[in-house]
Amino acid sequence: MRYDFMHRDIFVAELDLDDSSGWIQNVLRIENKDHMPVGTMIEDSSLDVDRLKRWWINRSIPMSRSGIRGVLSELDITSTSVLLTKSMGLGLSDQYWIRLSGTDVNWSDVNFFENPFTEDLGDLLIGYDTGKIDIDLLSPDCTTEGNLKKRWKIIDGKRFLVKGGSGPERQEPLNEVVAHHIADSMHVYSVRYDLLWEESEPYSICEDFVSSDQDFISMYHILHTGKKDSSVYLQTVNCCDAIGIDIVPFLDRMIVLDYIIANGDRHLNNFGLIRDAVSLEWISPAPIFDSGSSMGFDQPTAYITRGMNYVSKPFNKNPEKQLSLVTDLTWIDFDGVHKAIDESYDVFSSSERIDRNRTDAILSMMSSRTDHIEKISKK
Repeated sequence: MRYDFMHRDIFVAELDLDDSSGWIQNVLRIENKDHMPVGTMIEDSSLDVDRLKRWWINRSIPMSRSGIRGVLSELDITSTSVLLTKSMGLGLSDQYWIRLSGTDVNWSDVNFFENPFTEDLGDLLIGYDTGKIDIDLLSPDCTTEGNLKKRWKIIDGKRFLVKGGSGPERQEPLNEVVAHHIADSMHVYSVRYDLLWEESEPYSICEDFVSSDQDFISMYHILHTGKKDSSVYLQTVNCCDAIGIDIVPFLDRMIVLDYIIANGDRHLNNFGLIRDAVSLEWISPAPIFDSGSSMGFDQPTAYITRGMNYVSKPFNKNPEKQLSLVTDLTWIDFDGVHKAIDESYDVFSSSERIDRNRTDAILSMMSSRTDHIEKISKK
């Protein structure tokens, strides 16, 4: 089937899409190179078709998502990528979408930033038995990444992402709240997370940080705009410099926060930049988000108590070596960080799944890591 690939109301390209798989079969023509997704055009201004195909298919829910196979079975759909065409590729992190060629559907008619959307699919993804036979699939839930159960909700006219946890502790939602609190104590720009309890299950809830005229572009795609460097860190700095963004102060803060909370999941799709979707001007780094896979969330308490080694991302697998990339530590309010860590006791103690020993181990681990950074800052 032929589809118009759109960026807001700008016709970007015409695609041949296979409705049975959701995959791009061919790019029939390009109408506007400037509005192609970041990182899909190569230096001679030609399209890297394989990159566009990967960009598109990566919009779909990963097949590793908790409970997704049961959802697909209930919907009688073979793959999450099929949901892309059924939802017009619409999401709440950027302004890209598709429409059947020959139709005159406008962005204002369908975008989820301004229009209501069904919660049918969200209910299924989060694990609710909806009892419905016909599920409306025109939903931003079709384009959410990550392995944890999650769904979008409209609350008082605003778009919120609700995300669950994993394992017996269901610790990730609590970690999100604590990570924001610690970031806030250092005046680090981060997404605010709150706790939502449903049937004794903790969920984190946060408002969409992308507005109706913006795109979030992950660092993974931004790195495709420049040449490879001697390290991912230098490549990140140089690619951002090339588009007019001084990313170093942000990276300093992100690396420090991730070190304190022992975050092992800051991959290149977990941070990035905000771009104006109309002018294509780069605005700023996106706020820090998605910090739940931290604080020993999937480790036994005894392991956390012993200090917990972990593999860091995205610049070095060794947390100490990654921390050494930080250029400035003078901005850290260490007393404020310790106070925020102490106050995190109430967050963890609100869950019946996390006992006092585990809470004490988590807080002690973060305090020790903060003390270590403070010693470095005094040298």
